Amino acid sequence: MSTELRRTHVVLDIFKSLIADGNGSDGLRAGDICTRLREMGLPMDTWQVRGELSNLEANGSVVVDSHSGAWFLAEPTDSEAPLKDTA
Repeated sequence: MSTELRRTHVVLDIFKSLIADGNGSDGLRAGDICTRLREMGLPMDTWQVRGELSNLEANGSVVVDSHSGAWFLAEPTDSEAPLKDTA
């Protein structure tokens, strides 16, 4: 697994864990994910997290509210493609 794909998986896992912990009823922001990553000793720049959220949006895993800028877990569909290694 490439570094890029691993980073995408980490961001998605953190996103899901924040939702499972009861956060994100109003959506999540890149900073929420950055905070959790720092707590875990895996710091990542905000722009990197934002880029991974865009990758996940393109994949159909998350969606962004264009008015608030908040990110939400996408509704599961049969058409959701598996994450691909682009390296």
